[in-house]
Amino acid sequence: MITALLAAFVIGAMILFNTTVTPVVFTRLDAANQAVFLRAVFPRLFIFGLVGSVAVMVSAAIETQVLAATIGLATALGFAINTWLITPAINLARDTGRKHFHLLHGISVVLFLIKLVALGVIIWLVLPR
Repeated sequence: MITALLAAFVIGAMILFNTTVTPVVFTRLDAANQAVFLRAVFPRLFIFGLVGSVAVMVSAAIETQVLAATIGLATALGFAINTWLITPAINLARDTGRKHFHLLHGISVVLFLIKLVALGVIIWLVLPR
C-alpha cells in the first residue's frame, strides 16, 4: 500500500506542475523570466521525481513486488535522464538557436508521459484486486 501512495504522490506532483505552474508561467511572465524560472524549476521537479521513484522502487522491493520495483527503477532512470542529459541539451539548443530544440523538448515530453503512465501501472500492480 505504501508503494501505491508514493507513486500517487509523484503522479500528483507531476500533474500539479503541468496543470498549474506551467500555464501560469506562460501567461504571466515575459520570455526572459520564463526561461529563468523554468530552468530553476524543471531540474527540481525531475529530482523530486527521481527521489520519489527510488522510494517507490524500494517500497515495491520490500513488498516483494518485483515488476513494480523494476518499473520504479526504470522511472527513476527516466527522471535522471531528464535531469542530467535532456534538460541541459534543451537549454543549450535554446541558447544557441539550434533547430533540434523542438525535437529534444518533444523527447522530454514523451519521456515525462511515459513516466506518468509507468507510475500509474505501478499503482495498478500493487493495489489488491
